[in-house]
Parts: sequence; C-alpha cells; structure tokens
Amino acid sequence: MTSYILEEEQRAAAISYLEQKLGSGKTLARLLLESVDFSTGAVAVLNAVPLSESLIMDFNWGHVPPAPESAQYIKIQGRPLLAYPTANSYEHLTEVIYSSMESPESICLMENMLASPNDPWLKRAKSRLATYGPEVYHILTI
Repeated sequence: MTSYILEEEQRAAAISYLEQKLGSGKTLARLLLESVDFSTGAVAVLNAVPLSESLIMDFNWGHVPPAPESAQYIKIQGRPLLAYPTANSYEHLTEVIYSSMESPESICLMENMLASPNDPWLKRAKSRLATYGPEVYHILTI
C-alpha cells in the first residue's frame, strides 16, 4: 500500500527525515543527497497495512501493528505462545522497483549495509555485485 504525503508541512518533515537518513549513509546515499532536489516530486510512503495520517508521519518506528485476527498459537519448547505474522512492504517495494525499470538501460543499485567485500557468501551470491571501498552494492537490471 502506498500513501502519498501532500500537505506542505508534512512533506517538509518527510523530506527532512529522508535527508537526515541519507546524510548518515555511505557514498551512494551522500551522492543522492548532494545531487537530487527532494523538494520536487511525490513523497510516497510504502506501508504494509493501512495507517492513520499520524502514524504515517511518525518516522521513529516501523509501522507494523499486529493484526489480532491473524494471531496463531504456536508451541516453543512445549509452551503455547501467541504469534503474529510480521507485515512488511517487501513485495510492494519489489513492484515499485520493477515498474521503475521499464527501460532496458535502467539499473537499480541497492546497498547491502550488512555486507563487506570480504564476506565469503558474496562469492556464492546470485546477484551481480559492485564494491566501493568497504561498501557492497547489488546491481539489478531487467
């Protein structure tokens, strides 16, 4: 689900949050911060469940309230516990990326913030990779 932030004061708050996060990022994040004018264009928020306007604007948590109707009892070490599936926006994000790459010359670089170039698993990775110093990026194309 995509929510668009239209009110100017809320847009400014969302853009400020985005710029703050990019400012604490690595090379690609800083390059985006220096070269993109975020004051133009749509401000969209991907959320896994419908959210109120106040929750959309609260950038300090992940916005995944549990849905009571989806709770299930599971047993861990013989003890019954109530478990909630975790909603996420991964499928929707995949659709957004895919639809943004309609042109054959389009690429998507995704930083893997947890990886380092010397990680052994990277040799077995099925995605195309790029490294820049200590940074690892996955290269997506159609």
